[in-house]
Amino acid sequence: MPVEPAVTLYLITTGDGLLTDEFQPDDFVIVHACAAVLDVHKIQITATIRRQPPSGAATTLTNEFSALPSGLAALCAWLERHAVDADLMEGTGVYWQALFVAFDYIQNGKGVWPNA
Repeated sequence: MPVEPAVTLYLITTGDGLLTDEFQPDDFVIVHACAAVLDVHKIQITATIRRQPPSGAATTLTNEFSALPSGLAALCAWLERHAVDADLMEGTGVYWQALFVAFDYIQNGKGVWPNA
């Protein structure tokens, strides 16, 4: 007998196959009111924010960023603009390290990452 997954993930695209820039409803269990999941690759990072308002359905927003310094700065600004309070990175190899340094730099009040 097949086992039902505990969580169903959705990647929302437009009719032309592009990622949307609008929050979409989902069925996740609440742990953080606004959290991000980051899929880190050598040349790009796919980021999804999940927001749970005080009442109503949770929504998600997905965007892609370059893994170069300018893209890392844009990703950090995007996460800050959406008031993300927790994030989870998934990456293989060493690709996550530059993003970790960018997060650390900004979270410690040093302003914009200087390599951007």
